[in-house]
Amino acid sequence: MSNAIKILPGPHAEGATIVLPGRAGDDSDKPVTLKAPGYPPEVKGECSRAAQGNDLLIHIPSSATRDFEPGAGYKIEIPELRVTGDIEVWPQLPTTGKTYAELEAEAQQHRNNGIPTEGEKNDPVVQPVTAPAHVEPVVVEPVLGLVRASFWSRLYPIRKFLFAGGGVLASILALAVWFVVHGHHASPPSAPFRPATPVPPVATTVPVTAHQPIMTPPPASPVNILEGLSVPAVIAQAGSASAIGDEGQRRLTHGKPDDGVLLLEAAAQRGDGHAMARLAHLYDPTAFDPNGPVPAADIRESSQYYRAAVQAGDEDVKDDRARLHDHLEKKASAGDMEAQLALKDFWP
Repeated sequence: MSNAIKILPGPHAEGATIVLPGRAGDDSDKPVTLKAPGYPPEVKGECSRAAQGNDLLIHIPSSATRDFEPGAGYKIEIPELRVTGDIEVWPQLPTTGKTYAELEAEAQQHRNNGIPTEGEKNDPVVQPVTAPAHVEPVVVEPVLGLVRASFWSRLYPIRKFLFAGGGVLASILALAVWFVVHGHHASPPSAPFRPATPVPPVATTVPVTAHQPIMTPPPASPVNILEGLSVPAVIAQAGSASAIGDEGQRRLTHGKPDDGVLLLEAAAQRGDGHAMARLAHLYDPTAFDPNGPVPAADIRESSQYYRAAVQAGDEDVKDDRARLHDHLEKKASAGDMEAQLALKDFWP
């Protein structure tokens, strides 16, 4: 589609935001490309997305706004979203505000908060187990004496009659009684029930040996999962801006200068101060290497990256930035317009 495109200054320092009404459904953590046909270089850089209500915000980093002049009009394209339109007036950008990395973090947090989380599960209720009540052992006492006493009490009337009737019958009866009493004993009582006495555990002695040191293998060399990936794949899969910058520096030192510069620029756009400082050194005319990865020195690129690195908290670049400032002062006093503009734009 082609129409007038709404653009707002900020909210990040030296940045701007394009507002696409009703396009919140196109939000993603994948960056989009900002192009300005007819204003070389045509590709200005990568921009992050963020949803706000029903609208889609395209946050343009400071590294991509450097070629736009406040008050001028531009035709821009965002190929990934099939957006083509005109910015009638480029706004005056703020010098302070949030960092580009903070905007990316806020957008990602907003996406994460939109994902429903699984509810907590109730813990199962564990019913307490009650120990059985103590049962006293039942002791069966001997009953032989009770049997004998009962037997003799039943024979009492017969004994009285026989002893009264004569001695012979008494002898016969006594003999029968002896047989009954001594020949048919009651069954011996069973032994009383007693609970088993617990057997105490037998202590065992474990021989103590001298401490043997545990031999641990040396740590394996970390595997670089980004090595061999394309530049867009590295940007998508690296876990942080610093990881993108580290991979860019590795490729610079391993004979892949184009990949290295692109990755350093992507890391700088995401707030990596070390990547900003490295790019500032590459473009610095006071320390430029003609055999290096960039084709020519650029005082605006170097000035901008030095300032961004200082704002990101890199204290190590202050001396190099001061050296570039002195160089530009000399050129500006000699009438160099580019040096004069760089001093005006990137130094207070």
